[in-house]
Amino acid sequence: LVELGSFNVLQLVQTNLLIHENNSIRNINGFNSLSNGLDGIISIYLNDLLQEISGFNGDLSPATKLNVDYNYHLLTISGFNNVTHFESIHLEGNPHFAEISGFSFLQSIRDLVFYDNPSLSYLTGLSNLSSINGTFNVRASGLKNFNYLNSISTINNLQVNYCDSLIDLNGLQQLSQIYGDLNISSNPNLLNLTGLNNINSIAGNCSIAY
Repeated sequence: LVELGSFNVLQLVQTNLLIHENNSIRNINGFNSLSNGLDGIISIYLNDLLQEISGFNGDLSPATKLNVDYNYHLLTISGFNNVTHFESIHLEGNPHFAEISGFSFLQSIRDLVFYDNPSLSYLTGLSNLSSINGTFNVRASGLKNFNYLNSISTINNLQVNYCDSLIDLNGLQQLSQIYGDLNISSNPNLLNLTGLNNINSIAGNCSIAY
């Protein structure tokens, strides 16, 4: 199986959409007619040659959860460009993943989680994201800062850990409150907390550690 373009007129998947262990697919560029019917999980897992996800440009349900995990050659997600609200994005274990250039109209999300994506450097597609109503969790990414997230004014929980390339927190200047916990630890090259200058209250725990 080398492509999924045949699904470009598919409008409805009622629960979950799983794309797993397809070792010849290089680009997922279909599914552009999917709309509000998908209330479950889109799971893209262990597709060894996958380099880009450019499809899913329909008006997906705000209850949709996206999991993109362990796709060894994945470089970028450039699709999802008509989504305004999403339940969650979870990216884990994609060693060459460098950029989110899609999601250009995304405004709010519950959980945004990046685990163990050491090449992740650019979040250019998230420039319109204004609220993370659950957790923003970044662990072991290649980000140097949070540029392109400068529209975010609401975060419930913020966790940033084991990011060796992180220098500062620039990009988070619109934040004035954290409604849950703040946890920043084990970022060996973090020089300062620039970017959190305007926070005036943290409702939960505040933990800052080397």
